[in-house]
Amino acid sequence: MFYNDWTIQHLAAEHQCELRCQAEAERLAQAAVPQPDRWRWLNWLGQQLIITGQRLQAQHKAAVTLAALQAATERDCQTR
Repeated sequence: MFYNDWTIQHLAAEHQCELRCQAEAERLAQAAVPQPDRWRWLNWLGQQLIITGQRLQAQHKAAVTLAALQAATERDCQTR
């Protein structure tokens, strides 16, 4: 069967568009599947956030305790 140039170009453009759509769909499907490296990185990041939160809590408790001790000491010194 004989196709003129326009028909061949049109069919090629359609096929190229279909291939692009298929490649994009595959890329999106792969991006949706969690990858071990990504999970490992997220676990590490989560652990770092937890450690930072614990440090902040400890520092806050220490600061509050120190402030309370200083206030108590000042009160004791003023009452003497």
